[in-house]
Amino acid sequence: MRSTLANCRALHAAAPETRTTLVAARRGLTAAWESRLRDHLPSGMDLELFPAVGTGAFSFSRRLLRWVRDSAEGFDLVVVRTMFNPVTTGAAWAARKARVPYVVVPHGTLSRYTFGHRRTVLKKVFFSMFGASMLRNASAIRYTTEAEMKEAERLGSFSPAVVLPHPFESRERNRPRARREPSRVLFLSRLHPKKGLDTLLPAFAELRRAVPRARLTVAGSGPKPYEERIASRIGELGLESAVTLAGFVGGERKDRLLEGSDVFVLPSRHENFGIAVVEAMDAGLPVVITRRVDIWRDVERAGAGLVVDRAVRPLAEALRTLLLDPARALKMGQAGQQVVRERYAPGRIGSELAAFYRDAAGARSASRTLA
Repeated sequence: MRSTLANCRALHAAAPETRTTLVAARRGLTAAWESRLRDHLPSGMDLELFPAVGTGAFSFSRRLLRWVRDSAEGFDLVVVRTMFNPVTTGAAWAARKARVPYVVVPHGTLSRYTFGHRRTVLKKVFFSMFGASMLRNASAIRYTTEAEMKEAERLGSFSPAVVLPHPFESRERNRPRARREPSRVLFLSRLHPKKGLDTLLPAFAELRRAVPRARLTVAGSGPKPYEERIASRIGELGLESAVTLAGFVGGERKDRLLEGSDVFVLPSRHENFGIAVVEAMDAGLPVVITRRVDIWRDVERAGAGLVVDRAVRPLAEALRTLLLDPARALKMGQAGQQVVRERYAPGRIGSELAAFYRDAAGARSASRTLA
């Protein structure tokens, strides 16, 4: 939802004549969160929420699909965000039935990782029966990184595709440069096995042998059993005094963590974009990521960090390099800030998004979009 709102804000700023209706299932959304969500809607954007049954990606909302079916003709373009979901698949079908062009934003769901983890057979069957047709009949497909598009190409040739990153609203930050040796490593993400903590923790233990002053903050939350596994692993490695489990962080607390850290690390098995990496670059942090974080090419081209294999030794070596070479780390942090301000700038992305939607809508004006 966060990326959806960021894209809508960028679009509406670039094309204020646009009217967008965001349609979603109200699963797990409290009244307080709904109120907060409505407060963050940009001008010219409406919100329609519907009850759903089921959990996770395979939840279903009959009322939502009925609304899309009955309302699609009133829009110039339908934007379908993600796949392997009866709701989004049904929305694409409803748009096609109403002869309204639609765009698909896969959000990493066409990756090898997605097809190789959890419900693999079901995903392959679902894609064969519905997903491939959904892509073939789309007016266009929007990927957020080159890596995401290249991975999807193995599944076949589908609709015209474009690579258009998520917009990021950069902030002016006052990141203090304390008179101390760099020591603080930050991991910021939800806690999930795919995020690579099983590699990071032993890599950090190895790093500590070379840089005893190093400290790691693990910021994020996840399922309780997994959080307990991480805490247990920290104990096994004898890192209790060097690793802080900060839990979920947001707002000013997150800002303080970013501004007080020296290096950011995210050794994921798969990230279709990696918004936390962009946040870290915006804060002036050099980043250490794997080639499974799909913005790695942007990071490598700009010299904004180190891109490594997801293994203990290269990860430990990259962290050691940046902690022991503060001049290089500072230069990388500055390069990262420049990437964020130029490549992910909402003004640029909004203008490109408006042009993309106009092309996808064809004869229609794309002044009314359904997301």
